[in-house]
Amino acid sequence: MLQIRSDDGLDIMDAIFDIPDEGSVWERIRADYRTYFVVAEFKNYTDQIGQNSVTQLADYLWVDAFRMFGLLISREGPKQSAADTRRKVWLKEKKLIAFLADEDLIEMARRVDEGKNPYGVIREQLIEFFRTLAP
Repeated sequence: MLQIRSDDGLDIMDAIFDIPDEGSVWERIRADYRTYFVVAEFKNYTDQIGQNSVTQLADYLWVDAFRMFGLLISREGPKQSAADTRRKVWLKEKKLIAFLADEDLIEMARRVDEGKNPYGVIREQLIEFFRTLAP
C-alpha cells in the first residue's frame, strides 16, 4: 500500500507492505525482527542521504504496530552519518533499516531477469551490517 497515514494523522509513510507468514522470502525478516510489515521511504535526492532520513524512517518503525523493518531507498547510498544513525537505531531500539540505492535496484532487477532471488541484495547488506557490528 502506498502513502499510508498513521491513525493520529501525524505521519505519512511512503509505502508499507505486509509480510506473508508463509511462502515468502521475507518470512525470515518477519520472524527475526518481529515485524509484520516492511516500511519503505523513497528519497529522490541527488546527494547521499543523511541521518535525518534515517531518523524519519526510524520514527515510523514501532514495536507495538509490528513495524520493525524499513527500507530507505534513494538515488545514492547513505552518508556515514546515516550509517551511524542506523547503527544507533538498531542497538537502542532493535529497529532495522536497509539502504537501497539505484545500483542495488538495478542488481535486484538483474537477478529477477536471471530467475534469481532479488532479496539476496538486501540479505547481503544485512549480513555485512551484522558481521561488522560492534557494541
